[in-house]
Amino acid sequence: VVIFFIMAFQPKINIVNIENNNQNINIANTPSPIATKDNKAYNSDKKYKISFKIQPKVMFGENRSEIVSFDTFVDTRSVVKYGTTANYGITSEFPEYKTHHEIILADLDPNTRYYYSVSIYSDNGGFNEGYSSYFTTKSSIQYQYSFAVMGDSRPVTGFIMPKEFHELIQLIARKIPNFGIIVGDMVQLSDISTITNNDAEMAWKNFTDAILPISSKVPIYLAVGNHDEPTNPVSLKTYRELWTFPRNGGGKSGWYDETTYWFNYSNSLFIV
Repeated sequence: VVIFFIMAFQPKINIVNIENNNQNINIANTPSPIATKDNKAYNSDKKYKISFKIQPKVMFGENRSEIVSFDTFVDTRSVVKYGTTANYGITSEFPEYKTHHEIILADLDPNTRYYYSVSIYSDNGGFNEGYSSYFTTKSSIQYQYSFAVMGDSRPVTGFIMPKEFHELIQLIARKIPNFGIIVGDMVQLSDISTITNNDAEMAWKNFTDAILPISSKVPIYLAVGNHDEPTNPVSLKTYRELWTFPRNGGGKSGWYDETTYWFNYSNSLFIV
């Protein structure tokens, strides 16, 4: 199955079901076979609480991996716990202090639910007690799966996402598909004559915050549209900073990164 997505012009949502061998998701009750990494906990220097700028969201990675990405207001390091039960079982530390984080969780079992938590710490004692959610890894075999498709969800003007968008997100969250795709016009930047960094950040952050009820659990793929202003370097830079997509579009070096790309799921190939 090869599926192409191009920009939609009417706001809508479809839940697409593809049925093959109808195997069930593997939600295990036993600890992960991956070796546990027991590192020291950073609890001794807690002084005040800090918060995420963009809360964690997930994306399928390569070779049985999942990418957890998030942003913070100040430079932070992070500790991620994950496993096939709510008790996690695996702890990994990422000591580098930065504001944009893309964490790869490798050697995961396919078609399996994993629970995860993310804690962040600043260099002067700030901490966040943790954000927790779960995701289901990509299937490498043929089985029944579903994905959500929607498009043209931008505001008519300004940066506040319309209420219908929030309603659709809640609908998708109840369905819990394996992944989602938005086929263009996530934000409204085309009615601004000169797009500033603040404009782009506000538009893309509002959209990203609104979609977190599902993006924290299932990967969401985006195809940029004309209202997203992908040819504007300010808008494109912000989009790339907040979202993580494959860099396999080819063509001019760097030009198509994260805007034109492909990914596979089960026996299907998706070209964005």
